[in-house]
Amino acid sequence: MDIAIVTGASSGLGREYVKLLDDEGLDEIWLVARRRPQLEDLAGALKTKSRLYPLDLTENGSFRILQQALTDSRAIVRYLIHAAGFGKMGSVMTIPSGVQEKMVDLNDRAAISLVQLVLPYCKGKGRRLERPAPFPFPNRGFTTGDCLAAVACCFMDVDVVQQRSFTVELVRLVCPLRLKGRTHGR
Repeated sequence: MDIAIVTGASSGLGREYVKLLDDEGLDEIWLVARRRPQLEDLAGALKTKSRLYPLDLTENGSFRILQQALTDSRAIVRYLIHAAGFGKMGSVMTIPSGVQEKMVDLNDRAAISLVQLVLPYCKGKGRRLERPAPFPFPNRGFTTGDCLAAVACCFMDVDVVQQRSFTVELVRLVCPLRLKGRTHGR
């Protein structure tokens, strides 16, 4: 069974990627986001069968649920799109440390954990891992976000492409400006 896993699927870039993947001939699209009602609305509009995972990727239990689902389904992951994330404007001194820690947890730790979780289920040739990286350039007032983007970009470049058991087509989508939307209003 060929699948795509899209995090942040309830809105913004994640939702748009799901719409594009609906025409890829996949067996299923796994929709991951915190907000179940929005996932249900999106799933109802798709031609492709979908599974809903209303999960918070800052919680470790979310990865255990996805791991079990992958194990049980014996799926082959053709696409992993980690579009979940958020950012706050301000300097390191003006953003509370708890908020910055949540940004690290969702924007980087979750991305690394997802790649680690999914790589064993990417088989054969032509599988694709995508990670939107909207902040890899210095943006005034967005210090933490810039640092997180640098970590994500380096991780994808160094670790993932060194995998030798299969071919990974690595695509990084880059936007040099901040995006407007829910990502800043979490």
